[in-house]
Amino acid sequence: MRFAQHENHNYRYCKKAWSPPIDGLAGAEQLLQDIGRHPPENPEGRRGDGLPQKPVCLGAHERPAAGENAPSPPVIAFITSSGTPDGWKEMHNAIEFHEGCADVAHSLGMRIEEFWLGDANLGAKRLDEILYHRGIQGGIFLPTGEFREKMNHSWEHIACVSYGIYDIVPSMDRVKADHYGNMEKVLGLLAEKGFGRIGFAMDTAYPYKNHNRWLAAYLMHQQNQPRGRKMQPWVCPDPTYESFVQWLEKEKPDVIACMFSAKVKGWLERCGLGVPGDIGLATLGTASESPSASGIIEDAATCGKLALEMLIERIHHNQPGSPAFPRYITVRGRWNPGKTI
Repeated sequence: MRFAQHENHNYRYCKKAWSPPIDGLAGAEQLLQDIGRHPPENPEGRRGDGLPQKPVCLGAHERPAAGENAPSPPVIAFITSSGTPDGWKEMHNAIEFHEGCADVAHSLGMRIEEFWLGDANLGAKRLDEILYHRGIQGGIFLPTGEFREKMNHSWEHIACVSYGIYDIVPSMDRVKADHYGNMEKVLGLLAEKGFGRIGFAMDTAYPYKNHNRWLAAYLMHQQNQPRGRKMQPWVCPDPTYESFVQWLEKEKPDVIACMFSAKVKGWLERCGLGVPGDIGLATLGTASESPSASGIIEDAATCGKLALEMLIERIHHNQPGSPAFPRYITVRGRWNPGKTI
């Protein structure tokens, strides 16, 4: 299946028979330069439906002739599903992810345009058709918020890459944080700093929506602990202060790995415990939101850059919709020393 072609296109796109995988941003730039140097596969210039086909090349701008307007930059769709059109902008990692996408797009002469699936008059099928008729060949999906189920669609007309922990059906390429590796890094650093009883308190229901990767890494770590240091994690479908206190009194951790350290810190203070004086705290991914928090800063900007590069490769190889073998890329975060351990 070839991508849709539109009469308003000012770019050339010609698929090569084969090319090596993109190697980072430099590879993506070279790819875009190479596309226009190869003749079209279909010498008669016909689409699969028999209509004339105007080749398109994402990002390959031509110098306009005297008196002509410069062509509009190619568009990549940024598709969101939060409760409001700008709801995703309340999430720090989502903002950084978008910035990473936009940086790469801008460097390649492209632009990002937002589409919100929360609109009652806009479903996945209709948006897919809109993108088809506008000649938009790729979409980045941010499946967070109350309308993410609307993303479950075949998306036959565009190449697709998603970001984050949620699955979209049928499956598509995805970039996200390395939750398993981030937990391993936190546990290793806490052990190096001399903490013996390292607890895991999940103050949200994330593990039940993330293939339990944080929990899996923690349980593997516990397998190698001596009897006096073995602990049960606090993982609750409906986390409350009361159930947290019960776990805390039973397990008696020296330090706690959690998601939102500010929330857990507040609970500990209600118990009369100081942080880090009486007990330590390390976040598994939100240290960027509070620089004083010790723990992991997820590299969402790099996730955004990788997502854009993956999308360009799918577009280059004429691979819209759900691929037979979707690729999942995880990006490990970095440690923020902070002041909570």
